[in-house]
Amino acid sequence: KQVEATSIVAAAPVFYDLEASALDGCPIEVGWAWWVGTRIQTEGHLVFPDPSWDIENSWNDGAQALHGISLKQLRSEGEPAFIVARCMNDVLADRKLFADSPFDVGWMGQLFDAAGVEPTFHLRRMLAPVLIAGLKVDLGLSEASAQTISKAVRATYPLCRTRSASPLRWQQHPDYCPLLVR
Repeated sequence: KQVEATSIVAAAPVFYDLEASALDGCPIEVGWAWWVGTRIQTEGHLVFPDPSWDIENSWNDGAQALHGISLKQLRSEGEPAFIVARCMNDVLADRKLFADSPFDVGWMGQLFDAAGVEPTFHLRRMLAPVLIAGLKVDLGLSEASAQTISKAVRATYPLCRTRSASPLRWQQHPDYCPLLVR
């Protein structure tokens, strides 16, 4: 039996992304996106620098140029790690979260360590095309449904990406999973 794209909401993966002060720095923004019916729901949070992080010494101006978030903005608009972590646990409990970067898992660990809580969700690393191909097999999606999902993911990029997602990055890798939004 073929399952259509609109009936996979319960199994819909959650794509997440983090931004950091530098590749070897601290998480400064986290966001996620998932399917709700025929649209993509997104949520994102700036993270106030935790006192245990040496944010001044890990701040990279090149990273700031890429993600567009200043330290001043973090300090004025950021939320404490425990609030962001609690929100993620409330919204994403028992869900599988997917990212395309190996750095995101480490930054998520830093965020939850600073918050002093364990995530109630499961982290995975996988590109969207691979995930969609898996869903096609696991859920018996028709080729048309899989194509519908793929097209929606690509069409959503401009609406669901983080501040840091440069146009060049998305032109080079148009099939990466949709990321976040503020």
